[in-house]
Amino acid sequence: MLSTVTTASREKLSDAARDVREAGGTPTQIFATIARILAGPAGTDEEFTTHLDDIGQTASFFWDDLCHQVEDKTGTRPYSPDATFDELTGDMLDDVLNWVVIYHAEEAEPPAPPIVLADSLLNGLRKAAALKVEYGDHYGPVRAQLHEVLVTLLGTQSVDRDLAVAAIDHALVTGKFIAEAVAHADGQL
Repeated sequence: MLSTVTTASREKLSDAARDVREAGGTPTQIFATIARILAGPAGTDEEFTTHLDDIGQTASFFWDDLCHQVEDKTGTRPYSPDATFDELTGDMLDDVLNWVVIYHAEEAEPPAPPIVLADSLLNGLRKAAALKVEYGDHYGPVRAQLHEVLVTLLGTQSVDRDLAVAAIDHALVTGKFIAEAVAHADGQL
């Protein structure tokens, strides 16, 4: 597991890739630049190498997929099977770089805050409850599991179990978001 995680936006990775490419850099040099950004200024050589390997695997996957798409359409493969990244050019290079940037920038984005996750779970709970009413007890276990996950998530935010259950019930009845339902169930509203 990596000990240094640097959040890098798509824009930051894309700008770095473009700058290296415009300076005459090869795809290998572009991948190394992205890996260095992801490892961060305090990143070790091992972290850099791990990021570089991950980027290489991502690029290989998308390059191979694009080659198969071209081969399916034209009957010929655009690059030999033993071609290196530095032989990649044109639109295919643009596409591979774009996928590398998208894939690795998304990995670096921070997770949603707990309240956003709680509201998503609450929406899922509402849908499961509606399915249970419409289609019967088959969806009962799904509803119960979502309810328990939501109670557990609220517990990580210092909401005790009884208050969480009351807030969820209030939110389901009133259609409120979870934060407002917790405040109401706690007597704050």
